[in-house]
Amino acid sequence: MEKRESGVSAAGLCVFGGASALIALFKLLGVNDWSWWRVCLPVGSYVGFSLTYIATGFAYLSWTYFVRGYRSPSTARIADDQQRGYFSLGWIHFILLAVGISEWASPSQGWNGFWQSFGSPAVMIAFACLTIVNLILFWSTAVELSSEP
Repeated sequence: MEKRESGVSAAGLCVFGGASALIALFKLLGVNDWSWWRVCLPVGSYVGFSLTYIATGFAYLSWTYFVRGYRSPSTARIADDQQRGYFSLGWIHFILLAVGISEWASPSQGWNGFWQSFGSPAVMIAFACLTIVNLILFWSTAVELSSEP
C-alpha cells in the first residue's frame, strides 16, 4: 500500500480546538469566569486567520496575473517556505486583533485595563491592516513567477 502525502495539516486546528475545549472545561467547572468570546478565541482566531490567509493569497495571485498579463495560473509556483517571518508577523497581528475584538465584545476587569486598550477601534483597524500587509509581503516573497507569458 502506498502512502500518499495530502499536503493538508490539521495539527493547528487540533491544538487550538483542544485549547478552546480546555478553556471551556475550566469555565464550566467555575475555575474562571471568562465570557464565551474568550473561550472560543483560540479556535476562532485559527479559523479567521486561515480564511484571511487564503483570501489574501487568492487576491494576490489574481492581481499578479491581471497586472502581468499571464493567461494561466500554471506560470507561478509557491516557493519552498523560505520567508516565514512575514507569515509569523501576520499571525501575531491577527491574534492581537482577535484579542481586541474579544475586549470590545466583553471588556475584562483584570490587569488594570491593559487589555481594554486593544478593544479600541483604531487599534483593531491598525492590527487588521498590519495583518493584511504582512500576508501580502509573505505572498510576494513566496510566489516565484516564471519569465514566460
